[in-house]
Amino acid sequence: MARVHESIESDDATTWTVTLNDDWTFTNDEPVTASSFVDAWNYGALVTNAQGSSGLFNNIVGYSDVANTKDDPTGATDDSGAALQIPDPLAETMSGLTVVDDTTFTVQLSGAEADWPLRLGYSAYSPLPTVAFDDMDAFGENPIGNGPYELAGDPAARGRLAGGLPLAVQLPRAAVPDRWTDSHSAHRVADRAGPDLPVHHARPRGRAAGRR
Repeated sequence: MARVHESIESDDATTWTVTLNDDWTFTNDEPVTASSFVDAWNYGALVTNAQGSSGLFNNIVGYSDVANTKDDPTGATDDSGAALQIPDPLAETMSGLTVVDDTTFTVQLSGAEADWPLRLGYSAYSPLPTVAFDDMDAFGENPIGNGPYELAGDPAARGRLAGGLPLAVQLPRAAVPDRWTDSHSAHRVADRAGPDLPVHHARPRGRAAGRR
């Protein structure tokens, strides 16, 4: 989100105001607006949408309502013998998210979190274009992003960029200083250099490899 937002500010680490740059678009030329984020986060948190990263929104006011579940009325149990839970949302959207205008939205947290902006690095917090909500399965097959790359539309070309370049390019260690060979610093360099710089996509290793 670093290149999309203009500022992320809070006086108390509980209510955050996110201001976006007003010239950012998705690859289909749709503007990235405050609603692009708020609608995407609400979709991601709603229990009936069964999104794997929904728990990342658990500190936003109203999450407990959209994530509410109840015991399966059939009496079914899970592997541990506990009552099987089924979706039972009490609301469709989180009350802690408010769109102020096209480039501004506020986030009310359930408690102070000074480093909350760091959460926005997770893909679950990415914005979605309006077309995504028309048919999420179709959108998943032909995603529309808001970054410098655009996937080729031909399914046979999956894993390649629209320009024909490989989606993942290994940066030779000798080609860059050592301090650029970890994925975080490599992406910072790419951010400054622009979309022409190959990006090194690293696979997590160790205990973190199994987390999503």
